This record gives sequence, structure tokens and C-alpha cells, in this order.
Amino acid sequence: MTPRYAVPSAALVLLVTGCGNHEPVSLSPGVDPAGQFRLTVHTSVKPGKHGELFTEGSVPEIRLTAEDGTVIEPTKDHVAIAVFPRISPGSYRLTAALRPCDGNCGYLDGPTTPCAATVRVHADQEVTVRWRVGESCRVG
Repeated sequence: MTPRYAVPSAALVLLVTGCGNHEPVSLSPGVDPAGQFRLTVHTSVKPGKHGELFTEGSVPEIRLTAEDGTVIEPTKDHVAIAVFPRISPGSYRLTAALRPCDGNCGYLDGPTTPCAATVRVHADQEVTVRWRVGESCRVG
């Protein structure tokens, strides 16, 4: 390579190699650059009409089902706050049920008092699922 082309070639190499090192563009709050969002589901359990509670306690079981039938589980299962950290925008079927503890919460009985609702995800958002023992839950 002649010196006449060496300087422009070196400048071009520096320009191209520097292209991938820029910081990501700042987006509005709640917008993931990949177009994915966080859905947080808060849960609460109140005693039944006559003060009934599960003797050993209970834990919530929360699931999302995408329009294509894919079932999505939260990052941690059977906790009071279920988090789905990276879901694409769209409509999902949220299903919830309580799992009574059998002796202790290391052993769970089958799901009881279920409910379901359609959740439309278009940004980071929060949903609440509430139970009253002996009744189906409510999503709001």
C-alpha cells in the first residue's frame, strides 16, 4: 500500500471499529431496547368469611400463557410477588391458584381457588391477584 492510501485507510479502520462502542440510546421509562417488558404480579390472601385460613399456610402459583400457547413461569415460583422479567408486548392469559401447604410449604397440595384473566402487556406493569380463602381469586 502506498503512503498516499495508508492514512485514509487507517482513518476508515478507526471509524469502523469505533462504531460498535457507543452507549445505547436512552429510551423513555419502561421501554426495553429489545421490546420486552417486566410484568410483576402481587398477591394477597385474606381469611374466609368465617375467618378460615389454611392451617399450614398456602402459596400462590402464577402462570402466563402466550397467544401461541407457550406457558411462562415466573423467575421464582410460589412467592408473594411473581416477576416475569422479559416478555414481549402482547396479550397473555394469566392463571392463578393457591397451593395449600401439606405439613409445611416444602410439600404442596394441588391448586385450589383458581382464577384467570387476560393481561395486555405494552409496558412494564403490575397486576394484583387477591384471594379470600374458600373463594376464587380476582385479578385486578
